[in-house]
Amino acid sequence: MTPRSGIITHSPLAMATTEGPKHMLLAANLAFCALQGKEAVDIIGRPISEAIGEVEAASVVELLDRLYGGESSGFVSNVHDIDEERQVKYRSYTAWGLPVVDGQTDGLVVQVADFAEEKLEDGRLDTATAEILELNAEMAEINEQLVITAVNQHTLAERAAAAEGRMLSVINGLNAMICEIDAVTGKFTFLSETSNLFLGYSIEQWASNGFWRQIIEPTDYDAAQSGFSMVGVVGDAYQHAFRVTAENGSVVWLRNVMKAVRNADGTVVKRRCIFVDVTEQQFAHLAMVKDLDRNRNIADALQFSLVWQNFEKSFYNLDVAVSYEPALDEALVGGDFFDAFILPNKSVLLFVGDVTGKGLKAASRTAEIIYALRAFAQNYKSATDMITQLNEFICDYHMVEDHKPNLFVALSLVVVDPITGQAQVTSAGAEPALILRASGEMVEVPAGGLTLGIDYDSTYETVDLILEDDDLLIMTTDGIIDARDGSNFFGATGVLNATLAANATDKLVDIGSAVLEAARAYGGGGFRDDACLLLARLDRILPPETF
Repeated sequence: MTPRSGIITHSPLAMATTEGPKHMLLAANLAFCALQGKEAVDIIGRPISEAIGEVEAASVVELLDRLYGGESSGFVSNVHDIDEERQVKYRSYTAWGLPVVDGQTDGLVVQVADFAEEKLEDGRLDTATAEILELNAEMAEINEQLVITAVNQHTLAERAAAAEGRMLSVINGLNAMICEIDAVTGKFTFLSETSNLFLGYSIEQWASNGFWRQIIEPTDYDAAQSGFSMVGVVGDAYQHAFRVTAENGSVVWLRNVMKAVRNADGTVVKRRCIFVDVTEQQFAHLAMVKDLDRNRNIADALQFSLVWQNFEKSFYNLDVAVSYEPALDEALVGGDFFDAFILPNKSVLLFVGDVTGKGLKAASRTAEIIYALRAFAQNYKSATDMITQLNEFICDYHMVEDHKPNLFVALSLVVVDPITGQAQVTSAGAEPALILRASGEMVEVPAGGLTLGIDYDSTYETVDLILEDDDLLIMTTDGIIDARDGSNFFGATGVLNATLAANATDKLVDIGSAVLEAARAYGGGGFRDDACLLLARLDRILPPETF
């Protein structure tokens, strides 16, 4: 902004306006021209120094230069002329800067006092003139405050108007209807320009009595009214959705984002609302829900044969029980899986595992893994051989074009001879199997191997051990082990403690439920991942010929 300076003179009120560091005159009234004895056409567009007297020019320009540079105010006095009779014309200039904008003075105000001819007494002004000058200085200070106040008020008004204009521009540019509603009468006190023809209705229609009753879907009316009234809402902000009928008869979903305005005693006096058409989003949501239901049905169909109807099974004197809880409700099971069945050599194969993916994707993959293991079991040789075949199968059929795997499986697999108690334990990236001995000792089986589906040539070790009578085999997925309280995990210790606490009962399914409940409580009431726990126990050892 280019700084300007103004000069105000009296005798009568004389005014002129200057601009820039050279103080070029932009305008001058008749009083100013008469004071200088010149025509406006002769001084407009020229430096002020050429318009005022030579004696005054130097000191006045010096004053204006200082103010243009940022000083707040100043005062100079000049003897304009002295005639032969020692008659004088005396003028005083009082100047001050207006508010600073962007580091520069926005303008200058100069008050010029022009006195009548007075006699000099011993080279000094007489007493009357001195009193007039003193009074003039006081008036200059008062005028300064009045002018600055007026300019500040004008500047604030301009800024407020500009801000309001920008705000209205933004409001009226939104694809929404913005309004303010009186909380007592329910009438609109403000409607944005976008309200005109919003949903095909005019502003007059929106503001008419009973309009909401006419357009809100009847089945949504009570809920919408409760929303407008903010019934049961904590705080001053709320949003709700409801259906309305547009002018063309179509049904439209509106979302109302609302803010309550309160007076000093806390009473709600207004509600400010933004209404947005969310029909497309609502229909997309409904379509997503429909697809989710369809996928859930497919997943249920795929997994129905995988989920035991009774989570307890007995294989001669080996009792098995499973506790299972998916993290999501998209299907009967999630990415975790389990199974137990008899091998051709009459040993029992037990396994729990976890595949990548959730929902329908997980359902198809768990089915694939379970049935692959059942197929490999027909030519069973050893636990190591089975898990190696499964890894090769996954690597063969689940490599994408860039030869990177797209399916990973963590698996814990145990083969138990229910007659002798001999067991083989092997693992591929899964939680280690645990054995709670009848004596109360907990053993963590150190079998380990790379997660299936990563490396075709991975090798897997087997740990041989003996299950004694009443020993409890515990196989679990990471959903239970990783249950968390802050930075602390439930872990194998949590499983052991929960098992010991529940071991008074004879039913394995009750022990499993107790462990699952303890892990859920430890994690704050839920699981972040699917949770699967398989328990197996030899009740007694019978002679081989009875099997």
